[in-house]
Amino acid sequence: MSRRIFYSFYLIFATAVAFFSFSSAQTKLEPAQVLDNVRETYETLEDITATFTEEVTFKYTNVHQSLTGEFQMKRGNLNGIPNKYRIHTEQQTIVTDGITVWSYSPINKQVLIDDYNDDSKTFSPDKFLFSIPNDFQAVFLNERPSSPEIQSDYALKLIPRAGTASAAAVKSFKIWVSRKDWSIRKIEFIDMNETQRTYTIHSRLLNLGLSDKHFSFTVPNGVQVVDLRILKAKARRH
Repeated sequence: MSRRIFYSFYLIFATAVAFFSFSSAQTKLEPAQVLDNVRETYETLEDITATFTEEVTFKYTNVHQSLTGEFQMKRGNLNGIPNKYRIHTEQQTIVTDGITVWSYSPINKQVLIDDYNDDSKTFSPDKFLFSIPNDFQAVFLNERPSSPEIQSDYALKLIPRAGTASAAAVKSFKIWVSRKDWSIRKIEFIDMNETQRTYTIHSRLLNLGLSDKHFSFTVPNGVQVVDLRILKAKARRH
């Protein structure tokens, strides 16, 4: 190869490197900007339907569970109406209209009915699967999801700010985010009881216009009903 040809290749290569380096610098985001993009995306949602895989590991019993299911949520509003959601797996169906919550176990042929309690210290799927509370700050992780199906561009560790509700509920929280649509593709959540939950999101359908009727539950025939609201009222009287 002549010196002139080599020099031409060198110029082309150097120009390409400079171009891509400049582009990368222009598109590089800070962790807080990634979180802002995710929040902005989910703030536009009215409802969402998604399929997922859930893996749960209980530290003290060393029990591991894995199951698949479907999650549906309809957003509440700023007037105090909470989110409505329905979670269906082969083991359990949980439905809430924001006032009442039904937990149906087809294996036990039993439905538990209770008042919905928006407890900031407990795990709620609508708070973490499709939104990020504002009391978290983020740092990047050098991790990729183990499954190639999860096409994420950013892995972040979310750190709850001291004194917030999340600090009392969360010990560790990681998310994997796709830059394509700024959606959360996977989360890993460890609560204060050392229970680890990993959710992998497989598919999403947005703004289908889900009816409120979809977030009520009709008790199947032949199923035992345990109304915890009545039991609690009786306990208070005694």
